[in-house]
Amino acid sequence: MLVPTVEMVEMVGSIYLRGNHNYWTLLHLKYQRHVFAEHGGNGGRDKCHGTNGKHQYIDVPCGTVVYDAETG
Repeated sequence: MLVPTVEMVEMVGSIYLRGNHNYWTLLHLKYQRHVFAEHGGNGGRDKCHGTNGKHQYIDVPCGTVVYDAETG
């Protein structure tokens, strides 16, 4: 069993959906099919905490319904 140490752990960025009253459709996302958050940095030799990845925010119209593909 491999137990992760602090130097192995990267803090990955998250993706957030943010309601925006200025949008009426999802047309602005038509050509941006995939959104990825950045990976964090490595902890280095001294088993320090690495840098956090940047978060991604996607603006959507208010009232947008989001489903989880795995749970439905």
